[in-house]
Amino acid sequence: DMNTLVTDYAILAVSIAVFGIGGAVKGIFGIGLPIVVVTLLGLVMEPIEVIALLPIAIMATNIRQFFFGSVDPSTVSRRYAIFALALIVPMALSAFWILHVPTRLIQLLTGVSVCLFATTSLFGLRPKVGGGWLWQMVMGLISGAIGGLTSIWGPTMTMYLMARNIDKDEFIAAIGFLFLVGSVPLIVGLFLSGVITADVLFLSAICTVVALISMWMGEKIRGRLSEERFRRVVLIFFLLMGIRLVVIGLLPL
Repeated sequence: DMNTLVTDYAILAVSIAVFGIGGAVKGIFGIGLPIVVVTLLGLVMEPIEVIALLPIAIMATNIRQFFFGSVDPSTVSRRYAIFALALIVPMALSAFWILHVPTRLIQLLTGVSVCLFATTSLFGLRPKVGGGWLWQMVMGLISGAIGGLTSIWGPTMTMYLMARNIDKDEFIAAIGFLFLVGSVPLIVGLFLSGVITADVLFLSAICTVVALISMWMGEKIRGRLSEERFRRVVLIFFLLMGIRLVVIGLLPL
């Protein structure tokens, strides 16, 4: 059917463009790929379909970020081991049950996550937290539960790391490590729930290659742009997209 073919090619083109934008943002700031993809692709695809495309790209970009950064990977993995362990079980469980959760609830959770991330980053709200096991356990469990349902577990993770007031290089490495750990149970849960299929894997592989290339480009231009101005524009955009998702999630059909 010609209409179906046109639609398929259109979805492919939009997916490539969105993952390209997300990869570039990831390259510049170390975060942002899932938020960009969920908010933009969510305009043309069902939330479940978008979430299915993300985990492999998340894993690949964070392998690059964690293992090829300026901080020793073994140091970072030891420092944030408890947070990483706390992520795994709620991530896998919530991803496995994703098909039993109403679409509007997923949109609402995603919107709240995006708004939380954007507002805290824009206004520098940094509650002081320690590096002890309790904080890591609590924030890890929360991040995992949200991440399994939305593919976005960056907001709570980012808030935790910002509140620790660590330096930029450690922040980039820690984000890479925790995203990498979280992507494994997410992929397993989505595969077992039937969300990830052969067709999804093919499109996801294409999108992942695009994301990696644009991430590399983003890393190259990181030092050439006015990061603060670009960051604020992106965050304001995230906030608007987050509010949109919250409204859609709350409004009755």
